[in-house]
Amino acid sequence: METIKPLYTENYAQRAIIRRIFVERIQITNEKIMLLSEVMNYAQQATLKKPLESYAGARVSFSSYYYGGGFIFEGKLTQSEPEGLSYFLSDPYKKAEEIFDEIYLTGFPMNEKVLAICKDRLLQKYNKLQADSFASVLSELQVNYSFPELNVNLVRSMTLDDLAVGLKIVRSSLKGQYVFIGKKRKKEIIHQEYEKTLSSLPFDFDVASKDVFSSSFQNECATYILSINEVKGLKDVSMLFVAFNAFSQALKEKIKKNYNLDVELKVFIISPIKAGITIMVEKGRLLMVEKYLDNLFSLSPSAIDDYISKSIQDEKLLSVRLASDFDMAIMRMKLIADFALPYSEEEFFNVEEITKEEVKKTVSTVKKIFAIKGSFDKGETK
Repeated sequence: METIKPLYTENYAQRAIIRRIFVERIQITNEKIMLLSEVMNYAQQATLKKPLESYAGARVSFSSYYYGGGFIFEGKLTQSEPEGLSYFLSDPYKKAEEIFDEIYLTGFPMNEKVLAICKDRLLQKYNKLQADSFASVLSELQVNYSFPELNVNLVRSMTLDDLAVGLKIVRSSLKGQYVFIGKKRKKEIIHQEYEKTLSSLPFDFDVASKDVFSSSFQNECATYILSINEVKGLKDVSMLFVAFNAFSQALKEKIKKNYNLDVELKVFIISPIKAGITIMVEKGRLLMVEKYLDNLFSLSPSAIDDYISKSIQDEKLLSVRLASDFDMAIMRMKLIADFALPYSEEEFFNVEEITKEEVKKTVSTVKKIFAIKGSFDKGETK
């Protein structure tokens, strides 16, 4: 069992305990796991003898997403941690595990009205994502954290008994992981362990993915999957984002100059050796720049030289923001947990010095291996 080292920090007046449970694709459908997280969110849970809210403002939420060739069912418990309440629970992390256990045993109310509300909520989220070409492409690629494709009719026909079976499957999983963020306690955290780890999962993308066309899209995008030098630590992550940020700025200016078109770029890491970058444009404009993008897309160190210094400074500013942004810290801890990266508290909050030469070396190793587009087509419905 891998143990992801807790992030002990005084920076935030709250703590987070995240339980991520892996469920194989053959065990549960997209519709069942996504609706289950909605129902669990809606349910008014109780913990042991007291309501959840009595534990110093504790809040719990659930989400599900594609991960490692299957799904993650994630429970996140956050709790205020002001100075005056430091004594409130002698072991708040152990208490959080008990809260999660109680929630999974209690389940959700067998109430048809609640089920109908949750179905509507899920489908509203899904319809919103269906208008976004980027979200649809990520779903097609089935990369980590993407929203699974749903069959609306299957969602509508799901029963409470179906979800009860789904919860039992989630509860019985032997593969999972805990992530902890908060103040250091007098005693070391000793938590439940899963028999199998997440870092052993096959982090990749679906090579059978095809371009996505939809009349619902409000934008269009081109996504490029890239091979990268293996990410072994947080400095590698920082260098990668500095390189992509510099490239993004160069690309934005070139497209603006040549086509008078504003674009948005998004970067994501798929695995320790693969990443993706997406160029988003207004609906109906992708065809205009498509050939230009395909021919241009080689990360030439000389082409981005003028943008590297600013990108390094931007990365340093992000580390300053990290010291006060709790949600950003959670995302960073998840990345560490995903690939079992080593880190110290100092490394977590402070970017190790990065030089232009290191960024250029990183850029020179990046290679395009796959491309997929999300295009508006008034004759197609995704």
